Amino acid sequence: MAYGTPRDRECISCGATFTGRYQKCDQCRRPPKPCVVPGCANPKAPGQGSKSCQEHRDNAYQRKLESLHRTVCFMPGCDEPKLVAYSPTGRRRPYRYCARHSAEALAREREQTTRRRRERELGITHDQFLAMLAAQGGMCAICGNGNGNSRQLSVDHDHATGVVRALLCDRCNPMLGYARDSIPVLRAAITYLERHSQNGLNGTAKGRIVLPDSSGCVPRAFKINAICDGTIN
Repeated sequence: MAYGTPRDRECISCGATFTGRYQKCDQCRRPPKPCVVPGCANPKAPGQGSKSCQEHRDNAYQRKLESLHRTVCFMPGCDEPKLVAYSPTGRRRPYRYCARHSAEALAREREQTTRRRRERELGITHDQFLAMLAAQGGMCAICGNGNGNSRQLSVDHDHATGVVRALLCDRCNPMLGYARDSIPVLRAAITYLERHSQNGLNGTAKGRIVLPDSSGCVPRAFKINAICDGTIN
């Protein structure tokens, strides 16, 4: 019998008997996702685009009416009244959250987008990201500093194998990218810095760049205070 032909099999995960062409049953291959309604542990109903279980799917209209008449913020644990506003024509604009949570909606949406992209592209869940961040003390794995702003650290990975390495700041992560993860290039950069770290270029002007002209003096157009053969005021 050819490989992949539908036949009676035993699931290698749960041991159930099923008929198919895979080594796992449908429940183990694609476990159902939970219902999106808070506090509900039932699996969502089958069908494309389904988000809730069959029970909450049947009373979705009733829940919509309740949400329209709700006057408290929808954020869990918040008892503040919902924000009420009106359009220029006098029409009431519906809000789901209070004034504070409505102002934080944009930042909250950006954070959710970052989490989804990180999990989709790198396979790192938010809990795994927080564990890596705690292991590094919230600092970059190379320089030991943070981003210095509200931006989170970037997840560095090997572009050849896709293996996740560590969390880097917005300065060290592009540095590896520009060097194409080449160790010889980074070692050459270290040698370059060590060679020019004593007195700067040719030991002049405390490391300032001096561009001499054909006569050996720095042109006045550069406006660089440097000591050359002549004096520039």
